[in-house]
Amino acid sequence: MLYTISPRTLVDFGEGVAPAADVTTVANGEAYFERMENRELIDNAPIFDYFSMETTDRTKPETWEWLLQDVLTFTRGEIPIKGWLVSDYFKQVLEQFIIAPPYRFYRSKLKYRNTKLDYFLFNILGPDLEKLVVFEKLRFGLAMGRDELPVTPYDATVHNKKDVSNLKFQLLKNERKYLTVTSVQVTQYFDFLPLWGLNYCIIISERLKTAIEQARIEGVVIEPVTFEVIMPGLE
Repeated sequence: MLYTISPRTLVDFGEGVAPAADVTTVANGEAYFERMENRELIDNAPIFDYFSMETTDRTKPETWEWLLQDVLTFTRGEIPIKGWLVSDYFKQVLEQFIIAPPYRFYRSKLKYRNTKLDYFLFNILGPDLEKLVVFEKLRFGLAMGRDELPVTPYDATVHNKKDVSNLKFQLLKNERKYLTVTSVQVTQYFDFLPLWGLNYCIIISERLKTAIEQARIEGVVIEPVTFEVIMPGLE
């Protein structure tokens, strides 16, 4: 069985907002983050020192460090970062499994209660879907909202990612409906696979899910995948 994984932004107890990593406190980080946004893997990057913690409630900075997790999203700086800030502990778990390239872990520091902790900027670029996905075998459905499950099947044949993007745009513009992928076939096995450009999610294997749970990694939400994924090597 496969699952989706995402950073936790709300917590169950009290529905407090989980802190994010503030990119603006990283000295000279903007130039490097811009290169990452352009899908560049950077050799000999400096230690990104330091990310601080912040919530959406900017009026109460005294509450920003109320929760420390193994995974943090990033605040929306001028240059978005595609990835997460992860603890060294979570990085060690991930590196035991097959992560779809390209990706890179960059050494970083997270300031938490006046102490700088060892974290890593996990730059998740995602694979070239043109080389991984059998586009002619994609199946689709239509949903009424962006994050809703499809309610009706939609018959279409596509040949590449651009076809999918164009189809999504036309359906949203003309019919105000959202196109989602209900079945996707990939040609290679991965334990950690971003499917950005199709359904905007990251899927993980059963064995990675088990390892994350056994390691008691804090800060992720793992749920059963809501669409069919055909992948070689699945048990």
